[in-house]
Amino acid sequence: MDAWVYMDHGHVFANAQTGNVVLFGIHAAAGDFTAAARHVPSITAFIVGLVVSRLTGAWLKKGKLNSRNVRLAFECVLLVALALIASRLPNGVVTACVGFIAAVQITSFSHIGDVTFNTGMTTGNLVGAFSAASAMLYGPMSKKDRTHAIALGSVCLAFAVGAVLGGFCTLHFGDYALFITAVMVSLATLLMWRTPDFFPSSRNVGE
Repeated sequence: MDAWVYMDHGHVFANAQTGNVVLFGIHAAAGDFTAAARHVPSITAFIVGLVVSRLTGAWLKKGKLNSRNVRLAFECVLLVALALIASRLPNGVVTACVGFIAAVQITSFSHIGDVTFNTGMTTGNLVGAFSAASAMLYGPMSKKDRTHAIALGSVCLAFAVGAVLGGFCTLHFGDYALFITAVMVSLATLLMWRTPDFFPSSRNVGE
């Protein structure tokens, strides 16, 4: 999603809000408030998406539904809809939509077993993977460190592959590249359909 929205819709990040905040600050400091304003819709929509996802997740959980699966299915619907209409929307609206979708995904899909990870930003995943892997420098790795290193290392590798694939598909398919994202999220949802629903606490969301 980030590769697509950055390349085709205004050079703004959708998942990596750190990048948007930094770019907003750089442009604002230079007095280019028009450029700075480009990053505001994504940041705002991301915050709204986090709140909405948390509230609906709690409501779904209370209703004895699998909140993760429902929210990820909702994400797929939004991705397909956005792929169909993005070309007719202003870039600010597109980045806001993707920021909202990214927040839903991050709060819905945050664990591999007992390993916490982030689907939209890779810095924390890199820190976790190499912090766990560095345990081998001090002696035999524990099973927990090995599990964390493999899981988070795999996520980091998948993130890099996804960035390359996102760039390639955007160049060749434009907005329809989002269909591929929707298919992948759908596949992940189906694979996890019978696994327990972990509804993260607020302290887990940004990890």
